Amino acid sequence: MVEVSNITKSTATISWQPPANDGGAPVTGYHVERYTSLSDRWVRQTREPLPETTYEADNLMEGTDYRYRVVAINKRGESKPSDESDSFVAKNPYGKG
Repeated sequence: MVEVSNITKSTATISWQPPANDGGAPVTGYHVERYTSLSDRWVRQTREPLPETTYEADNLMEGTDYRYRVVAINKRGESKPSDESDSFVAKNPYGKG
């Protein structure tokens, strides 16, 4: 499951757990994909695979609804996308300017 935390009007932290099954080869990295109702399609956010299981999303548009998912990579190729995160809106926490 992909989790989202530290949400502001322009950033969020995306985190996930390694897959339970690596398909017989160690995971070497991850790609992060984002969906917004503005684009109505999944768009890859990472050019190069990430070695860690967190991603700092930036350049979010305040008031926009987002969802994230992750693709694991190993020497055999890319996995199917993970389950997507819960939907969230980019906005500052209450009481923050």
